[in-house]
Amino acid sequence: MALFTSFFLVPVTPAKTPTSNAIFPRLFSCSFGVKPIFTNHFIFITTRASLTQKYVYPDPCPHFAESEIQKFKAELLEKLVEKKDEFGDELDAVIDVCAQKLIRVSLKVFTS
Repeated sequence: MALFTSFFLVPVTPAKTPTSNAIFPRLFSCSFGVKPIFTNHFIFITTRASLTQKYVYPDPCPHFAESEIQKFKAELLEKLVEKKDEFGDELDAVIDVCAQKLIRVSLKVFTS
C-alpha cells in the first residue's frame, strides 16, 4: 500500500471482457509525477524473512497418538497373521518393534 502526495483520485469501474460475460474491475493507474511516500519494499522483506523460518509442529495429544499406534498395530496384525507360521510366537514382538520404529521415525520427521 502506498500513500501519495497528490489528492487526485482515480475511479474504479467494472468492465466486461469481450471473451466472457463475467464482470472484472478495471483498475486505472496515475502517472502524473505522483511519488509514493511509502512502498511495499519493507513488507516484502519481512514476508520473505518469515518464509525461511521452519514450521514447528505442535506436540500431538497423547490420547490421539496412542490411538493411532493401536490402529497401526491392529492393521499390521491383520496383514501379518497370514504369515504367522514364519513369525511363530514372536508375532507380537515383531509388531511391537514395528510400532516403536514408527514412533521414532514420526518423532524424527515432526521435530526436525
